[in-house]
Amino acid sequence: MKGIPLIIFIFYFFLVMIIQIFSEPQHSNMSAPYEWLSDYQALFQLQQFSDVNLKHFSLQVRGEFSVASNGFISEQIEGTIGSGNDWSKKVNPLSYLGEFQNAIASFYGSRNTTFADQYPFFGGNTTNYCYSPNGKVAINSLIAAVECWCNEYFKIGWYLPYYWINLSNVSVVESRGNSSYFEAQLTPNLLSSFQKNGGIAITNELVNGIGDSQVLVSWQRNFFEERAVIREITCAARLGGYLPTGKSVANIQDTILKIPLGFDSSWGISYGGNIQITLSDIIDVGVVADCTNFFGSYAVRYLYNDIRQTSLLESFSAPSYLDPGMKEEFSVYLSGHNPYRSFLLTLAYQYNKQQESTVTVNPFYSPSIIANSSRFYEAWTTHHLIAQIAGHFENDFFGDWLGGAFIKYGFNGTRSIVVSTIGLSLSAFF
Repeated sequence: MKGIPLIIFIFYFFLVMIIQIFSEPQHSNMSAPYEWLSDYQALFQLQQFSDVNLKHFSLQVRGEFSVASNGFISEQIEGTIGSGNDWSKKVNPLSYLGEFQNAIASFYGSRNTTFADQYPFFGGNTTNYCYSPNGKVAINSLIAAVECWCNEYFKIGWYLPYYWINLSNVSVVESRGNSSYFEAQLTPNLLSSFQKNGGIAITNELVNGIGDSQVLVSWQRNFFEERAVIREITCAARLGGYLPTGKSVANIQDTILKIPLGFDSSWGISYGGNIQITLSDIIDVGVVADCTNFFGSYAVRYLYNDIRQTSLLESFSAPSYLDPGMKEEFSVYLSGHNPYRSFLLTLAYQYNKQQESTVTVNPFYSPSIIANSSRFYEAWTTHHLIAQIAGHFENDFFGDWLGGAFIKYGFNGTRSIVVSTIGLSLSAFF
């Protein structure tokens, strides 16, 4: 391997170590505040062709808009005992923690337990009173990034997202085994019962506001190779903090679908790296790995306080300490470009996972073992494909700009809402 610096081998083993912690596929696949595949400055390697990054700041704005969304589950019925299965199936987004919900179980532990007590439950071992929730979920984001290159190898950046999540066309569909009494007395008013007896609001706009952000110090270095096929090797590394800037936003705690704008008030340490190989001047192949380790956080959260509850309709809140699982992201990509990198076409596969989280509750409110039985705290994954096109524009009047568009197709996951999106990105240098 003559001519390839030792740093490349260090990065290789670094990436292998990160990739090895990924397990087999098992809440959303929206873009993280920072992603290498959206960092056009790095992909175009502008510091190799001009000094635009050496003395100036850059501002990037990236919008991502939901086109379609699906839920992917690993268990079939939630709110019944002993119904789990190890599988992955595409369902409605409202069913991402279980294809069927037990309507009576939804009200156990709620502010009005007398409603659930009207119906025989048989200890949770019945599939009676089951329904499937339906609705359209749209998750959109706008991410602003401010970056400053300290020199041709190092930069500092702050990446701040804004999210808005909408829910529409909410309905319920009955499932198997329902009795005529259930159909006559409960089903026609099931949605209003959720709101009246469970204290759960069903609104079209779930939440909008600033999400959790990242501050990163990034390093990138190019190593040129005088070879017939391999012409260049690019190594990059990043380290920084994950900031709970989204914690001041009302966390949709009283709505039917609870999606935090980040990782629920937790600070974290983010780190990652990648290797890219340029083949014959016009083709790049690369691998990217990013991880975030979170610190625990204390806050009031909605929890299980009855083993027969369901995650979709939790209505009991209590102070709790959350220890989030590690967030992982892995990508492989293939890019084509002209020799001067003024045009770029990229195809990529991306995999996201968060490991299992745990929550600790004062026994005065609820036993922690019951709170942790919620499937919301189990590991989740997403899989998607990305296609993007980008260009570098430079002239005396407008200066330097980077612009691009991308399509993301979400095709699989576990215990997650997987969205397909379109997006636009624009970067300017000052």
